[in-house]
Amino acid sequence: MFKVRVGARARVRVRVRVRANPNPNPNPNPNPSQDPAEVKRTVCSISWYPDGGKKLAVAFAIMQFQVRARVSSINLSLSLTLALSLTLTLIQDRRMEGMSALSYIWDVNNPNTPEMELQPSSALCCLEYNPKDPNLLVGGSYNGLISYWDTRKGCNPADTSLIEKSHRDPVYAIAWLQGKTAFECASTSTDGQVL
Repeated sequence: MFKVRVGARARVRVRVRVRANPNPNPNPNPNPSQDPAEVKRTVCSISWYPDGGKKLAVAFAIMQFQVRARVSSINLSLSLTLALSLTLTLIQDRRMEGMSALSYIWDVNNPNTPEMELQPSSALCCLEYNPKDPNLLVGGSYNGLISYWDTRKGCNPADTSLIEKSHRDPVYAIAWLQGKTAFECASTSTDGQVL
């Protein structure tokens, strides 16, 4: 409260309230660089752009699944043989059905909208920029395939591994190798293979 004197007999009281704006950013998105898909997924991997870190490639997926065992039949015969057959049922998170396979490249100066969408055949579990050529990315998918992108050519993979020469489980890590060409990489999975 401020008191202001005007003349000898007049008094004016001015009340000033200062309110801090709880959201000084006028952008309606409170969490920049979050998954823009309707079904929210976790971040599985991030890779910084090799030339100065002005971009960030982010792989989103739902990596939850569980195996449930159920006894489907028990057969007893005269020879006292017990045949027990188990049926393993893969119960996936219900979110997997409507899950987007998209991953994104974000510009750190504009984190509210992805700069580019990467469209793999299956959700990416890992993603890595090429240190020799920042336009190239390689990603390992939930279905075991390896894909690479040339961002100059668009959002679809430039090439994808053959299913016969791919992992049988999700690809959890991938790295570019320091070879003679810019296209050599290695990947790992819970299937026990390094490809």
